[in-house]
Amino acid sequence: MTPLTSAEIGRDAMAARRQKRHLGTKAHDALELLAAASPSCPEPLLLAHGIKIEMIAGLVRKGLATAQTEAVNVGGRPVEIVRVGITDAGRKALEDRSTQTRVPLFAAAGSATDAIAS
Repeated sequence: MTPLTSAEIGRDAMAARRQKRHLGTKAHDALELLAAASPSCPEPLLLAHGIKIEMIAGLVRKGLATAQTEAVNVGGRPVEIVRVGITDAGRKALEDRSTQTRVPLFAAAGSATDAIAS
């Protein structure tokens, strides 16, 4: 077994930090929509809800969603659409976010103001 170089260690640390980042509001909304759609959601529906293709691609890249093409007939013509589904990791990310407690910024500022006033 060869020892890791500092560059490899740094790269692994960066990857771990990226995994621990919290979901943004848009990503959370997209995952909520995917969780409600069973078992998957057509990409045009996500786009209609304001979810951008870059967001969908990012969720797939991070392993939070899957994307599969499906051939359907529209007016007698074959059309290929993409169906997007949530993964177990995506469901866990939603659960993790819902259990987080956030302290509003104004509460911290109020505490400092109260300390100065006393």
